[in-house]
Amino acid sequence: MLCEERAIERLQELNNATFQQLNDTLRSQIRTTKSEVSDLSSQELNNAALQQLNDTLQSQIQTLKSEISDLSSRMNTVGSQVQTVQSQTSSLSSRMDTVGSQLQTVRTGYIRRCRVCFRETENANGQCNGSRNTCSGWSSSPSWTSSFRDDTDWRWGGCTYQWRLECV
Repeated sequence: MLCEERAIERLQELNNATFQQLNDTLRSQIRTTKSEVSDLSSQELNNAALQQLNDTLQSQIQTLKSEISDLSSRMNTVGSQVQTVQSQTSSLSSRMDTVGSQLQTVRTGYIRRCRVCFRETENANGQCNGSRNTCSGWSSSPSWTSSFRDDTDWRWGGCTYQWRLECV
């Protein structure tokens, strides 16, 4: 969806910029023409000068029509590209759903049960009491392990543990 929005925004920017450029060009040409007409004395305004001015304006109008036609063609191309992106996005979304479903099947099909294990690896100065190496029971629906007590006190050393998850 984000690609579609970016494509549409870019198309709008191109349209606005092109129309603004055409508008600026036309205004500039009109100002130039007005200036040329005002500079001519009344004796110089004859049919040949008017015909030349008319020909120039007609040529400029044809150029503008051609540029508008090109812009329309580009807009159609971008519209087609947006439709392609929409189709690809829909296809990708569908494939992601399929992969998610397959992943769920694989996960439930291969991991049937798990347990949590830990071991105490230091027991410095007799501070770590209780089981030094134990695992929870195997379960396909996980729950909390049995409690353990970390009996570290004011003496040097302490209890160092390692944890492991086992699954089959």
